[in-house]
Amino acid sequence: MSINIKLVSAFLAASCTCASLLMVADAKVGKAPKTAPVPAPTPTPTAGVLTAIPGTPPLQNQVTAQFQFIVCGDSRPNASSAPLPQSLGQILTAAQTLKPAFMLFVGDTIFGHNPGNQNAVNGEYLAFSKLMGQAKVPVFNCPGNHEMGDANDNPNATMAAYYTKYMGAPYGSFTYGNSTFIALNTEEIPPAGTPKAPSTPGTSAGYVSSTQMAWLKSVLDQSINQDNVFIFMHHPIYGSQNGSELRSSCAGAIVNLVKNYPNVAYIIGGHEHHYFNPQSPSNLTTPPQRNGSGGPQYIVSGGAGAPLLAGGFYHYLLFTVTGKQVSVQLVRI
Repeated sequence: MSINIKLVSAFLAASCTCASLLMVADAKVGKAPKTAPVPAPTPTPTAGVLTAIPGTPPLQNQVTAQFQFIVCGDSRPNASSAPLPQSLGQILTAAQTLKPAFMLFVGDTIFGHNPGNQNAVNGEYLAFSKLMGQAKVPVFNCPGNHEMGDANDNPNATMAAYYTKYMGAPYGSFTYGNSTFIALNTEEIPPAGTPKAPSTPGTSAGYVSSTQMAWLKSVLDQSINQDNVFIFMHHPIYGSQNGSELRSSCAGAIVNLVKNYPNVAYIIGGHEHHYFNPQSPSNLTTPPQRNGSGGPQYIVSGGAGAPLLAGGFYHYLLFTVTGKQVSVQLVRI
């Protein structure tokens, strides 16, 4: 099966530094994947338009200022042949009960890291998509280093092409009610000569191109009259571990940009396999709330199934939007 790399060329362009600016047919949780995947659905990505992942219903926008959505991240298994984590099934069971408008994942939905074996990657994406259908709501994702990196965790063009084929556009936005939701791709390929950023050994430092930054600004400009803007991404702006955050030049560019948009309510990352509140690091019970004003609140939510960091716990976040007020509940599982 061949991959049309041109399909993703718009998302792999990174000509300037940031400073200037998804074998199996059976996806039951706890059941190991089979070895003969069937062809995966092929979405047709449109640059900058985020669509629900295959296997989940399309989003139907509503004229509303009151709704709920679920956020979680890092739900990958601990190996490409391993079953999907039990905790992920628990989150989906909760979604069936809560009936949120949609779900957001902050990346690392598959083990990935395998550009040389498309069938294996295809199988992992099929397993995830099939399971996500149990949520009965639209599910959106932004890619993480496991979706986009090679065996050495370096951003990889083939893995990026697989992502676009099996999941959709690697970055984009959508509107629901009074709010705009923006997924960033923090796993772009840096241009040749970009200084290597420090990172935890075996992990990527992430990269966001000037092209994507210009797109982000245009979406923020178009969303100026929205009550709330939510940005979700894999590498966090502010993490608890040195080297796990998005490289400083890219993180700084995002922080400086959103200062000009007071309706940016939350910036949510993952990558670290635990819950972390940068505003109050010792608070492991109450996430930051939004009362209609103030700068963005930052949250790391990477506890949906991947092996946990010391002291971590599996969880998801339940957001409730009421006009310009946003409440967030941390739910342990």
